[in-house]
Amino acid sequence: MTEQETMQEWMKLAQPGKKHEMLKRHEGEWNVTMRSWMQPGEPPTEGKGTARYKMILGGRVMTEEFHGDFMGMPFEGHGMIGYDNYRGRWWQTWNDNMGTGIYKGEGTGSPDGKVITIIGKSDRPAQNLKDLEMKGIYRFPNDNLHIFETYDKGPDGKDIKTMEIEYRRK
Repeated sequence: MTEQETMQEWMKLAQPGKKHEMLKRHEGEWNVTMRSWMQPGEPPTEGKGTARYKMILGGRVMTEEFHGDFMGMPFEGHGMIGYDNYRGRWWQTWNDNMGTGIYKGEGTGSPDGKVITIIGKSDRPAQNLKDLEMKGIYRFPNDNLHIFETYDKGPDGKDIKTMEIEYRRK
């Protein structure tokens, strides 16, 4: 390819597309209910909060600002999610005031855009765990509700549900 053709291809890949438009539909203010399981089979701890989603970088990335309570303590988090046209994969980052590290992952989505599954790694210092494999599943039943679930990879290789966050548009 010529330099001009290479540049044209790069610019084409850099443009927001349908997947980015799907994210944009969720821009706005949300009321949040968070359920967290410390041990499988035990009842969840529940917290409330708010989230604000905003598209940045010309519609290429969705940011989340989260404020609420978790286990009776103030909880504040920041995340980003986007779609990489070049790699053909979703990506996500997350960090919060319960630690100093960052979660990052990549994944796939359903053809209709209603489910995104991200696999990544994170540390959990309270349990002395490093590079814990985690799975996050976003479910978008409609533009006014979405649910995010997280799963840890158990010692037997099976997924263990650790959190469920329900977002309802304000």
